[in-house]
Amino acid sequence: ISGMLLRPDQLENLEKLADPTQDVLLEAIMGSGKSEVLLPLFAQTIADGEHLGLLVLPKEQMQSGGVRLERRLRDIFEKEGVQLNWEDVSLTNLQAILARLQEARTKGQVVWLYADQLQHFFLQEKSALQRHFSGDKEAIKALPVFQEIRKLLREKGVALVDEAHLQLMRKRECQKPLGSKCPLDAAFREAACDLQLLLLTDETICKRWFFQ
Repeated sequence: ISGMLLRPDQLENLEKLADPTQDVLLEAIMGSGKSEVLLPLFAQTIADGEHLGLLVLPKEQMQSGGVRLERRLRDIFEKEGVQLNWEDVSLTNLQAILARLQEARTKGQVVWLYADQLQHFFLQEKSALQRHFSGDKEAIKALPVFQEIRKLLREKGVALVDEAHLQLMRKRECQKPLGSKCPLDAAFREAACDLQLLLLTDETICKRWFFQ
């Protein structure tokens, strides 16, 4: 179908990845064809009209890797990859995201993104939930759409995460404050500095808590 010639180890790895009911961690050496061969083949195997195929790429490789993936999907399978604007969480764009994900699933198209985008997206959902309880009308309208997107990804989505070790380090980059900023009283800053100084200089505290 694809016109690709695969080595036996690549066929074996593809079979491992092709079962959407199984969670698989595949470790392979550089040059074994993970990104260039297995990703596009996996994408078309999973994107079968029932499941939603998701390719999660490292942010550092989004441009180069995404371009190569797009070219392979187009040249081999005559299908376009799908990229979405996850940053815009207006009600109109949320509805557009949901509709495009549903369309991609039914048409067997592949959605590619990087992990930060989904993490930031669902942090926005948490923010909307907080504003929902405060009576924010826009959040009240947006929250059900957030939930529909989450349900679709959870029930129909199958993701292949490239360079998984890089994605596991993203959590620290995805901290989003909830609510508006407010000034901090100088007394709190001074108390925090005094506490830090105490923790670092008091021998009893250091011996008991830090150097065991």
